[in-house]
Amino acid sequence: MDVTMELVNALNALTAVLQKFTQQTTENYLNTFEELPTGDTDDAPAAESQPAPKPTVTIEQVRAVLSELSRAGKTVQVKELLAATSSVLLIPPSIRHCWRKLVS
Repeated sequence: MDVTMELVNALNALTAVLQKFTQQTTENYLNTFEELPTGDTDDAPAAESQPAPKPTVTIEQVRAVLSELSRAGKTVQVKELLAATSSVLLIPPSIRHCWRKLVS
């Protein structure tokens, strides 16, 4: 019975040490976090900047770039790009039927 009591006492002591270790570890871990400012402080950053709007590209601009590339000798690549992206909308309606024959 004495050995059993010694074992129980040792386990109780181990439990106490583990609880203390866990508490210290948790406190140390929590202290690594940055404290977030509340709305009450004057240290709040100035008005948040809005992200810059994305530039819009018109169909006319795309057509202009593609025609420049075509004039620069890259007609085959332009045709492949248009065929791969199904960009029929970039082609004026008056010549769409001709274009479909060219890329087919």
